Amino acid sequence: MKDKDEIKLIVGLLIKNEADKYLKEVLDDIATYADGFVVVDNGSVDNSAEICLSYEKCLKVIIDTADWNTNETHLRKVLFNLACSFSPDWILILDADEILEKNFRQFLPGLMESKEYDWYGFTICHFWEVATHYRIDKLWAPHNSYIRMCRWLPKFNYLWPNYNIGNPLPMNVHQILNGKKTDIRIKHLAYSNTEDIKKRYDRYSTRPGDFHQKTHVESILDKNIILRKWDD
Repeated sequence: MKDKDEIKLIVGLLIKNEADKYLKEVLDDIATYADGFVVVDNGSVDNSAEICLSYEKCLKVIIDTADWNTNETHLRKVLFNLACSFSPDWILILDADEILEKNFRQFLPGLMESKEYDWYGFTICHFWEVATHYRIDKLWAPHNSYIRMCRWLPKFNYLWPNYNIGNPLPMNVHQILNGKKTDIRIKHLAYSNTEDIKKRYDRYSTRPGDFHQKTHVESILDKNIILRKWDD
């Protein structure tokens, strides 16, 4: 395990019952480019936490059982503060079903060495029904508004919304600091299994006060969709 002063990039993961999904694939990938990762486990009843702790680069796992549906902002804040406690140069927040494309490693040193930018956005690609094609119709089309990486600034007053919107990073990071939306892609695998598509629909359609547009949620169940093959 690296000392705190050696941690240039730390990754934060918020997980719940991920053992039989994409967790190992995600952690294997993170281990190739990050100096360490931290985890907030939202009360998993499987061995998700144990899987995370089996990795040498796992710096800490904490348990927080706050209701995900009504307290996601709280959980995101806990995760971010946990990452900050290791005094990294940069923080990258991912979900347990997200993997950055291979060329991220090529661009990462330049991103972190930049004196101009304090945050980066990535292009999200939603894989659909299979792990080889992603959706490109409606609001599922790839867009580079996923702001997931920011510089840790010890004297900056990071602020979070007082409502449950689930932003991965504090809301004033992209409002005040200078950043850049990149073309680097994130593979979002949550919809790459047909069984999980309906589960996602049920979750978002019943979630109280959710910020997703109703038409967007309804489009999860679209039969006629447009897919594009992933190319690394």
